Amino acid sequence: MVKKIIAVFALVVGFSGYAMAALTQEELSQLGGDKLTAIGAEVAGNADGTIPPYTGGYTTVPPGFDRSKMMLPDPFADEKPLYSIDAKNMDQYKDKLSPSTIHMITKHADFRIDVYPTHRTVAIPDYIAEGTKRSAAVATLENDGKNLNGCWYGIPFPLPKNGQEAIWNHILRWSAPGEEFLRYNAFVITSAGRRILASEGHTYMEYPYWNPNATAHKDRHWMLDDRLIAPANRNGEGLMWFLSTDKSHGDPAWQYLPGQRRVKMAPEIAYDGPNTTVAGASTYDDAFIFTGSPDRYDWKILGKREMLVPYNNYKFIYHSTPDTAIGPHFINPDYVRWELHRVWVVEGTLKEGMRHIYIRRTLYLDEDSWIGLMADEYDNKNMLYRGMFSGLVFNYDTKAPFSTTYYGYDFVSGIYWVNAYLMGPNLLVTIRPDTVWSPQSLAGTGIR
Repeated sequence: MVKKIIAVFALVVGFSGYAMAALTQEELSQLGGDKLTAIGAEVAGNADGTIPPYTGGYTTVPPGFDRSKMMLPDPFADEKPLYSIDAKNMDQYKDKLSPSTIHMITKHADFRIDVYPTHRTVAIPDYIAEGTKRSAAVATLENDGKNLNGCWYGIPFPLPKNGQEAIWNHILRWSAPGEEFLRYNAFVITSAGRRILASEGHTYMEYPYWNPNATAHKDRHWMLDDRLIAPANRNGEGLMWFLSTDKSHGDPAWQYLPGQRRVKMAPEIAYDGPNTTVAGASTYDDAFIFTGSPDRYDWKILGKREMLVPYNNYKFIYHSTPDTAIGPHFINPDYVRWELHRVWVVEGTLKEGMRHIYIRRTLYLDEDSWIGLMADEYDNKNMLYRGMFSGLVFNYDTKAPFSTTYYGYDFVSGIYWVNAYLMGPNLLVTIRPDTVWSPQSLAGTGIR
């Protein structure tokens, strides 16, 4: 029955540009039952047992956890890899590997992926389950997919009927109401293997969409306040960026540049604008696998597949250093945990008349969280250009996924980059006063 349901919802259909129908009562009744989780994943494991059944996620707080520090102990630190994949044995696993993963294995003789037991760690709080069922009953897309209406603190399309709905599930990226990185780094590693600090800063983020107690800005799914302290020539720069469910006029962003001593609107912070946090090595919509408006692409669901993906990467995110984990040509394989998971494979093809440096991009969305885990990106000759990877972990204390740290490889230039690499704890914080979220605030605190 589940396969029949998934097959129906995964039909590859073109996006028409008209409002999409919300789920029927019969479809809604499937959520949170014995076949589908509250946000639409299959409860059952796979046929050979390598993907276990969903049993509610991982909510056991390991010994040694200190919430004030939020450096999460790795609950699977004692596990050993089941097997490793490199150039010698890659062919027998090709159907489980993305093109970007295959490219890395093929290009680098010392690149490998270590595959561990699969743990479906993402737990779904009751309010997310309730918000998803309520939102899925009324959520619609309008204005060629730029406007998402009718939903709040829920996955809008737990049973997506087309690629546009699936990509919106990822864009919203369920997270805690507020997070603060006391210190993060972004690095670019040159083709010669030299690691360069592109940015060091302090970031504060809020997600009013995911806050059931929010009284304002409920349509904003991400609010970013980023202040840089390094490198020296960028000390004092600031960025404020609001992303909402109404993208008909874009997601507004402002920058404070110390040299100009003023705040300016920054419309270039969108789509394929070079992301200055990583010295322009990737685009702004590369952030977190995909961020921003989906309107330049026609999206379609290619299907649901069992894939080897980075997952439960507590070691990389919380227990590594740049010297140990960030190698000259790729992330040290000793620090990346790979697991077999079911993912939605969603492809975006650039619309006729639209401009972007990627003519096509393929995203792999985790069925248990809807978070993008990997992406393949193709240039205007339809050649594989860049590969993106996320390091999803589940915050077992507050029951929220964390996927902000991500990295990517440029297959043309040979460089790679790591963004939002934690150099200290990420704190789950209370909501700040609304007056703080203004360009004027950015100016008042950004002057050096």
